[in-house]
Amino acid sequence: MTTTRRSFLAVVAAGSAATCLAGLPGCATPLSGTYSAGNIADLAEGGTLPVDGAPLVVMRDATGVWAMTTICTHLDCDMLQQGSVTASALVCDCHASTFTPDGDVVSGPANQPLDNFAVTIDAEGAITIDADTPVDAGTRTPVV
Repeated sequence: MTTTRRSFLAVVAAGSAATCLAGLPGCATPLSGTYSAGNIADLAEGGTLPVDGAPLVVMRDATGVWAMTTICTHLDCDMLQQGSVTASALVCDCHASTFTPDGDVVSGPANQPLDNFAVTIDAEGAITIDADTPVDAGTRTPVV
């Protein structure tokens, strides 16, 4: 049996689709929409607050609160599941990429920073992340 270019590419595409459907690294779904991220009362200065059910983390320092993805920009591993997310660094266990608390790359193989998103805090202290509104690293939402 002769393998044509078309049949070869069809097999490769089917394999790639199966890999993504299996939820393996390299196939992260882009974040979109808004996410509830707990209450500001649960996030001390210098702390981190992972978002239930989403590859997101909220952090707080003396100037305010910010949120970013925990999906490594190298091969889409979620550092909440395959790594560590702390107030001092995010580290991906897949290939040892390291990021600052603002999402900037410290060491690769990742060469792109993590996405940061807009954060709002309502009058009751509820934190909401808007993944459809990217912001620059270093952007903080003040805690009042």
